[in-house]
Amino acid sequence: FPSHDSFATIPGIFNNQIGNSQTLCNGGTPSALTGSIPTGGTGSYTYVWESSPDNLSWAVMTGINTTGYAVPPVSQSQYFRRIVLSGTCSDTSRTQVIVEFPIGNNQINSSQTICQFTAPAILSGSLPTGGNLNYQYTWESSANNLSWNAVAGSTLQNLNTGALTSNIYYRRVIVSGVCAPNTSSVISIQVEPAIQNNLIGASQTLCTGQLPVNLTGLTPSGGNGTFVFQWQTSNNNINWLNFTGSTNQNQTLPILSQSLYYRRMIVSGVCNTPSDTANVFVQPALGNNFIGSSQTVCIGTSPSVLTGSTPTGGNSVYGYLWQSSSDNSTWIPTPIVTGK
Repeated sequence: FPSHDSFATIPGIFNNQIGNSQTLCNGGTPSALTGSIPTGGTGSYTYVWESSPDNLSWAVMTGINTTGYAVPPVSQSQYFRRIVLSGTCSDTSRTQVIVEFPIGNNQINSSQTICQFTAPAILSGSLPTGGNLNYQYTWESSANNLSWNAVAGSTLQNLNTGALTSNIYYRRVIVSGVCAPNTSSVISIQVEPAIQNNLIGASQTLCTGQLPVNLTGLTPSGGNGTFVFQWQTSNNNINWLNFTGSTNQNQTLPILSQSLYYRRMIVSGVCNTPSDTANVFVQPALGNNFIGSSQTVCIGTSPSVLTGSTPTGGNSVYGYLWQSSSDNSTWIPTPIVTGK
């Protein structure tokens, strides 16, 4: 009789599952890798577990031959797989445990003191580390460093607060991946009141050679309560120069030969402000006021008309008043004579 070879066919291994990939924060404990009960093969299974840091180089995990694997706390990302052996068949599963590091380097620039109604320098935040490298920023503010609220629209690395009117605190909260949110240290923006009541009096108009009325500055308020004064002058109300030695609250004015503008600068803490402007307008002295030569006439006759020259100086708008005297000492207005 001819001989016959016999072959036993073993079905492939199926249902070799060890769970989904996981992401956790550094030092966390992954969920256990619960391996499914495979099918196929001979029905008798041997398990070999392996790990890899890069999904390329694999090392056998000595002593781990159970269906599942309780992964201990990990400090770096790892890949795991389970090899199922049954008869001459084998099958390999795979999953990944991704480790993220806690969020760090959440620094924002230092506290500032500003003047009311001005904006502080932009609050610059450092580029953080850790997490999954995708960072969500939320800036928060507080009036008392206790109760915090998100600043509307503040989702960027840095914060431009705009002008402020009162003291306020800021901090930055970062969320990234599965690690706990990270909150920066707190900085304060101290706001000094704007300087108020910086008034120096009204403008004046005077004639050349006349002494101006001194400028009396009101007592200011605001700032840090200590005020430094500096008076300034300008001949065009645009370009200003310090009035040397003029650092008092009030200003004594000298006799002027030309018109000048005055103002008072005040510095108090981080605040500074100019006063309103006072113009001392100096008109040139009146000149060219001539009325002709003396005359001798007979009683009952009229003298020649007294012809007055066109004057100069003043504001160029002239009013005339003729006077007469019988002794060149006592003068009285001449009735109804108003022309030049």
